[in-house]
Amino acid sequence: MPLGFRETRFKLFNKCRVLVLSFLLPHLTHQAAFLSVCPIKAPRQISRLHFLPRAPAAPSSFFSSVSTQRQTSFHQRRHFSSSVVMFGEVTKVEDVHTLKWLKLCRIFFKDQTGKERQWEGVQRTTAKKTESNPDSLDAVAIVAFLTHSKEKKPPEMVFVRQFRPPVGTDTIELPAGLIDEGETPEQAAIRELREETGFIGEVVGKSPNLCLCPGITGETIKIITVNVDMDKEENKSPKQQLDEEEQIQVIRIPCDSMLEKLEELSREGCRLFDGVYCFAFALTPTVQSFFKEGSA
Repeated sequence: MPLGFRETRFKLFNKCRVLVLSFLLPHLTHQAAFLSVCPIKAPRQISRLHFLPRAPAAPSSFFSSVSTQRQTSFHQRRHFSSSVVMFGEVTKVEDVHTLKWLKLCRIFFKDQTGKERQWEGVQRTTAKKTESNPDSLDAVAIVAFLTHSKEKKPPEMVFVRQFRPPVGTDTIELPAGLIDEGETPEQAAIRELREETGFIGEVVGKSPNLCLCPGITGETIKIITVNVDMDKEENKSPKQQLDEEEQIQVIRIPCDSMLEKLEELSREGCRLFDGVYCFAFALTPTVQSFFKEGSA
């Protein structure tokens, strides 16, 4: 094969790779940033994560090239300086109608050109800025790994199935819940995990503040990663502590067959939470192949 043709093909492949990853990486690392969440004294089982499909490490130059090209393009389009500049600014929020848990708001803001605009959104009524919750976070979602400290068994992840009236069907989600007044996000995660699944674990990581559906609501959460040691007595016969109106089924899925099981539940009529699907999809050979190609 002529040298020039090989070089042209390689350059074309690089451009395609950068384009695909520029869309995939932010989504996977933001909504499914379950493995990169700031580790806090992670137990050996979690820190190693032997069960995950691993691709050969891509050269650091590959990732820096993707990041640099995306940032350069972004700055050229918006003429950003090195300081942080937002595309708009909220000037006023009016409450239109308030219920027990939610309120409809009219949001006034200026766009990047300075033009006054309006938006309709929904906010929770429960979020409050406190010493334990300085960012006024609404809720936490829990990525719980079921591991074995004594036996060599493949780890699992915990999901919950429940009926959600807004979508009119059962959903498959991460265990999650609102942060009570006086709680830290980590404390809320341990409590919610125990209430919804019966499992008791140890916090090993947390995400930055994340949004869920920013076009509709300002709800903000953290993803808390928890290690549940299944060899501990307290986790051998877990019992849920549900409220009277809650009906939640605990679903345990091996990490090496996660996407297959989730798609099976989808075919049964369940609606999958997007972050759950992104996380499972990130473990598939389809996505892993991008990193393998990058290291070639």
